[in-house]
Amino acid sequence: MIMWFGLGNAPKIILAGGFVFFIVFMNVVSGIQSVNRNHINIVRVMGGTRVTVLRKIVFPTAIPFLFLGLRLAIPEAMIGAVIGEFIAASRGLGFLIYSASNELNMAVSMAALVVLVFVVAIGDVLIGLLERVWLPRQLQQADPRAAR
Repeated sequence: MIMWFGLGNAPKIILAGGFVFFIVFMNVVSGIQSVNRNHINIVRVMGGTRVTVLRKIVFPTAIPFLFLGLRLAIPEAMIGAVIGEFIAASRGLGFLIYSASNELNMAVSMAALVVLVFVVAIGDVLIGLLERVWLPRQLQQADPRAAR
């Protein structure tokens, strides 16, 4: 990564994106595959075009899977960024953890890990808020997590 993209932020972003891409992609593919074929047939019988099928059937079915993939991907993205900072960085939480562990400074290492966990928790809360805004009310009421 360093040889291809240098020492800047690009290798960290690409590494984090590589960790995240397949998680989100495979969740969206699962969402698209879970579309009920009968619903597609009903829309087509009523004169719906491909765009209508995508907008009314496929996208609403795949959106919960997308949000699940994003929630799973947040910690993986942080892992990718931290590993990128382990390899080649002069600042950041990954560099701080790496340098503190080399100096056997456990207090700094643990403090940086707590900050990483806090950042992941904030990301999860933000994705949860987006999920509440974008998902229809019917899906939120049918979701067993909504009772929490």
